Amino acid sequence: MPLKELMFVFLIKKYIVRPIMGYKPGRCLLSRRLREIGKNQQWLSEITGISKTQISNYATNSRYMSLSSAKTIASAIGCHIDDLYEFIQE
Repeated sequence: MPLKELMFVFLIKKYIVRPIMGYKPGRCLLSRRLREIGKNQQWLSEITGISKTQISNYATNSRYMSLSSAKTIASAIGCHIDDLYEFIQE
């Protein structure tokens, strides 16, 4: 392979083709957010229509929230979806 082509391949691999960075949810921060606004899981259940059992599962990291549940909960407690979890970079 000619030198120009080798340099081109090297540059593509080094600068253009990079692994895609992603995130995964870590610890749920729902209990902390509820404490910050002086509310509890029962209140959140009544406001959102999400069962108290399901909210408890989220708060104890037994289950992850769906996107629609996270948006509903974030809207109810006045925060962003990103504020409901610690996120771990992969």
